[in-house]
Amino acid sequence: MFILRRTVAVVLMIIAVLMMVGAGVLKTVDVLAGTPAHAADTVASIIDSPNGSQAAAHFFIGQIDKNADAPVRLALAQNRPALIRATASALRDPVINALVRDDVVAYLSHVEDGTAVEIDLRPVLVHLTTAMHAVDARIPAAPKFGGAHISVKQGANPPFNLLGRVGLFSWLLTLLGLGLAIGAVRLFVKGIMKQLIVLGIVVASPVLLLLVVGNVLPTPSLQDVNGQAMVNQFHDKVGGSLAGSSLWFVLWGLLVAGGWWGFGQWRSRRKAA
Repeated sequence: MFILRRTVAVVLMIIAVLMMVGAGVLKTVDVLAGTPAHAADTVASIIDSPNGSQAAAHFFIGQIDKNADAPVRLALAQNRPALIRATASALRDPVINALVRDDVVAYLSHVEDGTAVEIDLRPVLVHLTTAMHAVDARIPAAPKFGGAHISVKQGANPPFNLLGRVGLFSWLLTLLGLGLAIGAVRLFVKGIMKQLIVLGIVVASPVLLLLVVGNVLPTPSLQDVNGQAMVNQFHDKVGGSLAGSSLWFVLWGLLVAGGWWGFGQWRSRRKAA
């Protein structure tokens, strides 16, 4: 009977740990892309980084080169490193970064709502070409951009609607995992100090697992150097968010442990009275 009770307790605690790890992963997804604002913050932070802005500048200049006339192509070929630096610096400018963020929020909000919209990208693009024009006057400061907009068609988008509920699912898994851990410890562990120790181990386990996952998470490999730079920035962002999610359970562990100890003290005084 003792072995059975211990086995059931261990199984329940492992399930609780897995539920809390799942909650941590969902919380990470929520922080990175759970809402249009969160996704826009992620994009803006990547573009605001030196490697991310340089990769985006490479891509933008490559697109300009595809559709440019001969004088502009010559300017791009002769001054490419300086143009990339200028464009990357412009992307990190707070004004442009805010414009990019606003465009991402608008796009994803309409995708999530299923409402049609056409978003004009020219304000952002003109800022970039103006920076390029300052390096080489052969590049127009405000060229006529063809197709300088992105459109959202009307219609429901279930994946985006589901993504918006990730934060709620994270809360539910957190509460269920903690509730299962507390119930298992309460039923199968005797003594307030032993209960606190076991509960601490259970709550600390998802913290350690999330930190490990954040450090060993493999980085996808791409042949394109600029694409790889963007992927690396996003990978670092994911790792940092997983570490942040682990602190979520540190806070919960402290709250639960404090409440548990307080309940034990209250019960002891009540019995003494």
